[in-house]
Amino acid sequence: MLLDEEHGFSCVFYDNVSGMRRVLIGAALIACAVGACATNEPGGKVTVDTAGETTAVIVTQGLTGMEAEVIGSITSLPSGCLGVTHLDTTKTYPVAWPDGTRISRNGEGVILPNGVALTEGTAIRGTGGFLPGDAEEFTSLPDGCQGEEIAVLSSVSRQD
Repeated sequence: MLLDEEHGFSCVFYDNVSGMRRVLIGAALIACAVGACATNEPGGKVTVDTAGETTAVIVTQGLTGMEAEVIGSITSLPSGCLGVTHLDTTKTYPVAWPDGTRISRNGEGVILPNGVALTEGTAIRGTGGFLPGDAEEFTSLPDGCQGEEIAVLSSVSRQD
């Protein structure tokens, strides 16, 4: 069995398989590998939403399919860009928020697509992943919203 936790797929190999079954299993293995790689290919788009001193990076296309768990608290980076301080590593990352997220009117946080407001210090739990800060999608971000890695959230909720 091939298990690739980084890309979230597994495939089973059979040694004693003949003819057409071998071809079908080979095709399934290729489909697994292609599907796993497709989630991290470039091509996503992000935009920046700003209110007052606060900036949020919003994913508007692509960059979905990653399933890492992100648990931490909302942090305002020195630049005013919103980030997350990871609970386990205590490292702070700039965040690319899910499509449909917007900055609150008062600029103190973000409003998620479902209407939930998150402000600095709010504990969150999300799914997504971490991409290199120099990935094509992030090259036009304001300096303060860049980092070695960006936490890309495809879903997020308040952790109570």
